[in-house]
Amino acid sequence: MVLRLILADRTKVQLNSQIYSQENMGYDQVLTPAQIKSICQAILDSGKQHAMKKRKPFPLMYSYYGSEYLGATHGLSSILQMLLSYYEHIKPSDQELVWQSVDFLMEQEQNCNWPPELGEAIERENELVHWCHGAPGLTLIII
Repeated sequence: MVLRLILADRTKVQLNSQIYSQENMGYDQVLTPAQIKSICQAILDSGKQHAMKKRKPFPLMYSYYGSEYLGATHGLSSILQMLLSYYEHIKPSDQELVWQSVDFLMEQEQNCNWPPELGEAIERENELVHWCHGAPGLTLIII
């Protein structure tokens, strides 16, 4: 289980590396379209399986070492951002699941911030306002 979830996190890094290589290093293509589609599908399948197993009321969720993070480091927001970055490689039915998950993520806002983990309340105002946890890490998916 943990290996599969780490693999989903690694595939997100592969997609991020593709974007970086294209935008900053002048490479036209690092991964083929078929490879990108396969990586996106692996990420989607992992999210669907975890959400179904944990009976989540939304279609995609991921766990990293047992924690359901929402932020940008190992959380839902960065995974959804990578999927949105390669939207054209995702089946229309799965595109809808991505948007439903984005909508769910936006509903988790508390006191102009997001909790680090799913179901965790923010006890103090603006607690954990970091790139990896909280609002700063969600800026890419919000804009």
